[in-house]
Amino acid sequence: MARKAKKKLHKMPKLSFVDQLIYWGGWVCLAVAWFGSIIAHDLQRKRIAFADAMVIAAEDKASYLWVLIPWMVFFLITFIPWMTWHQERRPIFGLRNFKYGPPAYPKIYPVFMKNKPYVWVSEKKEKDKRIVALVLLLIFLISMLFYPLSLYGRECLLSDGTVEQYNMFNRKVEEAPSGQISAVNFKVYKHNVRKSYQKRWDVLITLTTAEGKKYSFEYRDFRDAFDGDPCNWLTAMLQVKGRYVPDIITYTGMDDLEKCISSNSLSETEANMLYQLFDLSV
Repeated sequence: MARKAKKKLHKMPKLSFVDQLIYWGGWVCLAVAWFGSIIAHDLQRKRIAFADAMVIAAEDKASYLWVLIPWMVFFLITFIPWMTWHQERRPIFGLRNFKYGPPAYPKIYPVFMKNKPYVWVSEKKEKDKRIVALVLLLIFLISMLFYPLSLYGRECLLSDGTVEQYNMFNRKVEEAPSGQISAVNFKVYKHNVRKSYQKRWDVLITLTTAEGKKYSFEYRDFRDAFDGDPCNWLTAMLQVKGRYVPDIITYTGMDDLEKCISSNSLSETEANMLYQLFDLSV
């Protein structure tokens, strides 16, 4: 006896305008959550680093990268389901006057459908769903154990010229008072603006201890770097420069000072301060 051919189901119909809005709105919310979590992490690191009023600059260490583990887990467990539901065109409110479900379509109905037909699901399948959800939750919770390790690793420059280094457990592992600094270099350096090919010229200070250990702080590493008038990073660099013996201070990239002034849109007062930082007169 010939076997009865299985009727082929159509793909799910296109989503309604309202459902599309909901899905794209969900993408926007997820994007805000993904990037917002990165910004929140950076703000938390800064709050920790600058909790001591003596700290005027803080440089991130490699332990910062521990945050990538919980962030990637969070990204994947939110991105994959939402992308899957969107690609499968799973309706939320559904199309008006459209007949969902068999015989033409799979047993998938709008979330908020009135009088939605009952869809039988085996106990094993329900159990598997619960196990998957539990495993994902455990993976996320385990990944969050790495989050605290990403908060504390840093090098700090204090207003008295001291440099401190903290490990990922927020324990001070090195300290170099200003008297132990054997060389100080102020440098105008060129770099690309993030996510663009535009060139910028900015200032970097490098401190070297008698043992040869180097600590570098960029203009943006300083507390509230771009606030104030004149800008805080420039004021702070001049302040800390006075903590060291002039004989150990050197300068690099002085030919690019005008480019640095232009890149940072420095006022006349700030430009004079920059020249003073590099021991030049206008």
